[in-house]
Amino acid sequence: MLRSAAESLDRLGLDRVDVLHIHDPDEDYPTAVTEAYRALAELRRDGVIGALSLGVNHADVAARFLREAPPPGPDCVLLAGRYTLLDHSGPAELLPLCAERGVAVMAAGVHGAKRRRITP
Repeated sequence: MLRSAAESLDRLGLDRVDVLHIHDPDEDYPTAVTEAYRALAELRRDGVIGALSLGVNHADVAARFLREAPPPGPDCVLLAGRYTLLDHSGPAELLPLCAERGVAVMAAGVHGAKRRRITP
């Protein structure tokens, strides 16, 4: 994680980024909530990243991560496709938990409903 972040910063020509996401933590949850989280928390502490975030497609994964990550926890959650015009499955558990913990939420893919062809 640390090497990947350093190489990304080098490629970007930057010494810090505002937000760095742990992308799809459910793909290897035990590693994400321990090793990846610790590495990004270290970068946040050192000022290399401004905010530690989760990039998820499933609100329940983000809620679990917020409950299980060591303090102070993620600063924000990017929730993709679960708080849209047609899908309101994200807010039930996740949004109250984020509000309680002061975690910002970025709603991504808010128009991500299945596309239907409308025939005139």
